[in-house]
Amino acid sequence: MLYEIFERVLSLEAAGRRIVKMNVGEPTEDIHPEILECMIKAIRSGKVRYTSSKGMVKLRREIAAVHGVNEDNIVITPGSKWGMYASIRVLLRDGGDVMVFAPFWPAYSLMVADMGKHLEIVDLSFSGSSWMLDFNKLAESLNRNIKLLILNSPNNPTSTMIKYDELKKLTEFLDEFNIVVVADEAYIDLSFIKVKSLMELTSRCVVVRSFSKLFSMTGLRIGYVVADREVANAIAKYNSATITCIPEFIQEAALKALELRDEIAKYMVKRYRVRAEIAYNILTEAGFKVAKPEAGFYIFPKVNVDSNNFSLKLLEDEGIAVVPGSSFGGFNDFIRISLTVDNKSLTESLRRLVRYYERFR
Repeated sequence: MLYEIFERVLSLEAAGRRIVKMNVGEPTEDIHPEILECMIKAIRSGKVRYTSSKGMVKLRREIAAVHGVNEDNIVITPGSKWGMYASIRVLLRDGGDVMVFAPFWPAYSLMVADMGKHLEIVDLSFSGSSWMLDFNKLAESLNRNIKLLILNSPNNPTSTMIKYDELKKLTEFLDEFNIVVVADEAYIDLSFIKVKSLMELTSRCVVVRSFSKLFSMTGLRIGYVVADREVANAIAKYNSATITCIPEFIQEAALKALELRDEIAKYMVKRYRVRAEIAYNILTEAGFKVAKPEAGFYIFPKVNVDSNNFSLKLLEDEGIAVVPGSSFGGFNDFIRISLTVDNKSLTESLRRLVRYYERFR
């Protein structure tokens, strides 16, 4: 339903309807002008040729410094989605299936299905105010054919994170079964609380990150993978056989983004923390059960109605676009709301959503 809602929004807008788009996981902030200027300068200076399939050395070196690894452990990819896909494909080249915690980003199931693999889904437990790992469910779902776990923390759609103690216990548990973790950390730089990368807890992992969310560089399609040298080289070969390389001028823009990282992160985190507070307060005061966002720009309230029908009717009747929870692994009594509109619009739209929900149910 995520993609159906997206297409319906485009159709309604083409017909002249004004839609409040809280369905898309895309920041509305502009790319920092220094990043744009750097990219334009790179194009004008002729940086439009082939580069290494692994990525420019100077960019990989800067990323490696962030993570405390060698540049040979870094591969630049056309967005983190491709980084996830390539990592999973490389790690499963000798066979095996995949496990994921739900709710989860629907692209994961598309990737795994495209590879002809089985996706074992383990639901997180929802207390009414938090999401937690259930190690009993995890143990029951494990089988010897599972070779890889996709871990998305901070999570899309919940905007919550697995706590350090749980994460440590999880890595120790997975190590016993020789399961490798592919960690999607696209939202980690938008964390409102202190957070650790999975790399700090286990070496049996591949970390995938993005320039899209923090730097608003969604359309430029650039991300990266941090992995051991063998896996990194295999992903680079996969790049070479498919997309060849990332355009040099985009990599130059990414390099400039890293220089501005602290400044941009401070600005973006402040903005989205405020929006998360607005959304959380409005929804909880209206009686919704919801976990307080800890990162990123989503909130995932429980609605106690069919979320597919509710989301479609809300769009048609009120011009407010959200995503039904069924898109994220079968959570049909939840909706995902993207906090990517300005504070005033967010407040007004959520109050309208609450009023509509009261009538709808």
